Amino acid sequence: MITYLINIVRRQYAFLKDRLDRVSLIEEMSRDFLLLAPIEESSLPQTITESLRTRVFNQLGKLALKYVKTILDTPALIFFREEDGSLKVWAKSSVDLEITEKENIAAAWTLNNGEVSGAGTHTCADTSFYFIPMKSLDGIIGVLGILCNSKDLFPEQRRLLGTIANLTTFVAVGWMSRKAKGN
Repeated sequence: MITYLINIVRRQYAFLKDRLDRVSLIEEMSRDFLLLAPIEESSLPQTITESLRTRVFNQLGKLALKYVKTILDTPALIFFREEDGSLKVWAKSSVDLEITEKENIAAAWTLNNGEVSGAGTHTCADTSFYFIPMKSLDGIIGVLGILCNSKDLFPEQRRLLGTIANLTTFVAVGWMSRKAKGN
């Protein structure tokens, strides 16, 4: 009986340690993402220049991919919606990472429909990437693409990838609204 109880306590300890590690990761992610967010209305001019926007979106994409890599050591990329409604790749985990027209179509479908698509889903399942929409209250602003089958992910990995997409969206919307105010 004592051995049985010891095993239960060990499993609970391992579970709590994993949960604490995930909470720490989310805390670190949040801090890094929020350092990129415009804090006060008076801290920046009402409009941002295209070069500043490019620099911020590149940094934001790279930061998101850094945290994707801590969850899954697999290639990934970040798309953001352009002003004309098209998608543009803003960050890749590797310069050698190439995507096909099939993947572009799946990413565009995710952008337009606000649902996951790609490998392991019912939509665009013949692609090798799994696409997660980056949603805000105003709409979908981008897509996170991961070179993996969503069926191979643990539920906790899916939740953490969703958290990365949400934090990226939160910061990106702050910068996008800066651009919109000047137009």
